[in-house]
Amino acid sequence: YMPQRYYEVREDLIWRGRTRVTDGRFVARFVVPKDISYANQPGRVTLYAQSAAEHVNGHSERFIVGGTSDDATNDVDGPQIELYLGDESFTSGGLAPVQPQVFARIYDESGINTVGAGVGHEMLLVLDENEVEAINIGNLYESDEDSFQRGSVSYSFDEALTPGPHTLSLRAWDVLNNSGEATLDFLVTDTEELVIRNVFNYPNPTTGPTRFVFEHNQIPGTPVKVHVRVYTLAGRPVRTLESEELLSAGPMQVSWDGLDDDYARLAPGVYLYRLRAETAGAEVQHVAEIIEKLAVVR
Repeated sequence: YMPQRYYEVREDLIWRGRTRVTDGRFVARFVVPKDISYANQPGRVTLYAQSAAEHVNGHSERFIVGGTSDDATNDVDGPQIELYLGDESFTSGGLAPVQPQVFARIYDESGINTVGAGVGHEMLLVLDENEVEAINIGNLYESDEDSFQRGSVSYSFDEALTPGPHTLSLRAWDVLNNSGEATLDFLVTDTEELVIRNVFNYPNPTTGPTRFVFEHNQIPGTPVKVHVRVYTLAGRPVRTLESEELLSAGPMQVSWDGLDDDYARLAPGVYLYRLRAETAGAEVQHVAEIIEKLAVVR
């Protein structure tokens, strides 16, 4: 027989962050959100520290949460949000796998609201403007080290998205209940078939070195072999580039020094190039290629 017991669960996070420890001491600064409970009840702070030699932890409940400061700032601007899929190389309108990872960088002068106790003040991820099924990701937000103003949040979709165009929005609030929002568009394609698009080289025209850029629809970390062959308009190959890469979430790049296979500078004019990508190391290899033009000037 187990006697009935009651436990208090603390779900409303006021702030979570990281700070450096120097000579056994540390200082953490943050602004308490408006969305706290004003019942003047004890709060709880939990601490964890680690070094190469040891791990320590502790907690305290010897303080009260409640009240309003007489020195509250007059901040009326919402958080600034940079929203990506995978990493910061992703650009809106790009290709994405069927289960993309969302990544966002967030900044606000007063700090980010992660309490979630205020109705409508949650950090919400909205897919295809479907507010009813918006995802609360506030508990995944992490502040940067020694900062209550900057941080990041990551989220991975549990289920595969349907192939086709999608819109993703992230809405966040600061501790003074000002909101900010960022939106991006992306195209989901079936990863069973390798798709590349938006192939270009930059700079173009080029006086020498240039970079070949392309987007893809594969899962980040997938091994891929990239072949770039540059031709004259008459079809004579002048340079072949080969590289083996692990695909990133955003556009991939292959650098070229602008020289031919004999390490001589190309004559000014228009050239063709064929970019070919193939997945490597998989049981079934997938191949995609596109032909584009570039110009060499002096």
